[in-house]
Amino acid sequence: MKRLALLALALALPAQAAPNPLLLEVPRSRIELDEGVAREPSESTVWEILASSWSPARLQPASVVTRMPSYRSGSLPYLSLSRLSSLLSGSKGELDLKLGAGMHRMAREAAVVIGNQERIFEQSIYLLPVRVGVEYRAVVSYAGIRPYAGAALLPTLALTPRSSLEKGRSSVGLPIEGSLGLVRGFRVASFSPQLDVGMIVTAGAIEGSSVAGFGLHAGLRMDLGI
Repeated sequence: MKRLALLALALALPAQAAPNPLLLEVPRSRIELDEGVAREPSESTVWEILASSWSPARLQPASVVTRMPSYRSGSLPYLSLSRLSSLLSGSKGELDLKLGAGMHRMAREAAVVIGNQERIFEQSIYLLPVRVGVEYRAVVSYAGIRPYAGAALLPTLALTPRSSLEKGRSSVGLPIEGSLGLVRGFRVASFSPQLDVGMIVTAGAIEGSSVAGFGLHAGLRMDLGI
């Protein structure tokens, strides 16, 4: 009887409307997956200033004076300024375009007999190369030191001012240059320059005279934002 009474009571109660369901808005995910797509290397421009002991070993252009000695390095080192801009960047290293210019003064002395007296005269020559080349820097480093290797063409203008030995003259040549070195960054106030040490080797000729030479160099590199 109890069961029948409970069943009748349940049938007699009016149906209650179901409450509205609770809706929760789930925000979309902001996480983006890296598909591994290759990206272009970031642009970077670095200026380099170097002083070097480089000098041609036997620079001896033709002269109207017989038995003229070879030119020798002057009191100042070979100075150069270059601009490096990124060409390629990868997991194994970076390849830069290297454009620049330099200046090197050399001199020689010769004895000339005037009347009954022998006098010593000096003659100077200025080598003004323009550098067009590339440089490769490896990613591998030790204590922040990175090696690099470079190669360049050096279209060079040789200027000989007028002197007591002969009239002034100019000549051009197309030597080549190879370089090896190490760079190490450090911080000075808000600047982050790099110390650059290495060596330079050249080959070629100017007006039939060899400009083959070797020298060590040292200098700084810095991103000046230009």
